[in-house]
Amino acid sequence: MLNLLLVEDDKHLANGLATLIRHNGYHCTVFNSAEEAMNHCDSNRPDLCVLDRNLPGQSGNELCLYLKQQWPELPVLILSACNAERDRVDALLLGADDYVGKPFSIPELLARIQTMARRIPLLQAPKKSSADLPHVAAPVTRARSDSKRFMMDDLTICPDSMRAYRNEQSIDLTPRELKVLQQLYQHAGSVITRDRLFDIGWGRDYLPESRALDQSIAVLRGKVERDARKPRIIRTARGAGYRYDPPGTL
Repeated sequence: MLNLLLVEDDKHLANGLATLIRHNGYHCTVFNSAEEAMNHCDSNRPDLCVLDRNLPGQSGNELCLYLKQQWPELPVLILSACNAERDRVDALLLGADDYVGKPFSIPELLARIQTMARRIPLLQAPKKSSADLPHVAAPVTRARSDSKRFMMDDLTICPDSMRAYRNEQSIDLTPRELKVLQQLYQHAGSVITRDRLFDIGWGRDYLPESRALDQSIAVLRGKVERDARKPRIIRTARGAGYRYDPPGTL
């Protein structure tokens, strides 16, 4: 039975949804705030999540960011009374897999949950052990063989493999994340404006007032910084944009 995490501050709605979800074959754990859900997830990994966007304290978007940093493949559906296009786009760019506006159709919501659940056996398919694999010579690591690689602080970025490396840790990057890092590296010591980063990552037609950039930077910091609260690779230039200052230049 799949474990579904439901986070909704309206207790009456949460209890009603939980009952319907359980009747449809899921184990459903309910919380009314992001903080409670985060504490639970510190020691319990859900299989899929349904989150209200407008929660007291930390928002559903912030909870989505936290969950995606922990488990990038975790399916997340956002529920929200904020149904403007910008709200939906921001949530999807932040990492949400689906977005349903309130008021919503119960059959449609359950169908969307079922659609997300279909992906889970693929995501959780067991990996073959080394004993099941044919013996081959160890390949040269991409961190060493990628001719386009570059260093930011103690991080090695390899564009060809779409990965970054720190010591023995491998970090997968999206095309947009790679573009942001390349731009900061190529203009080290200079501020890259928000408009410029939007242009690179989202295109000229994207809404400039959207928070998608800040949210995406927060996700990227969670991947590449040793401490996202004290960034050394992606620094904020308040009111202007972001910058990368190589070690020893400050």
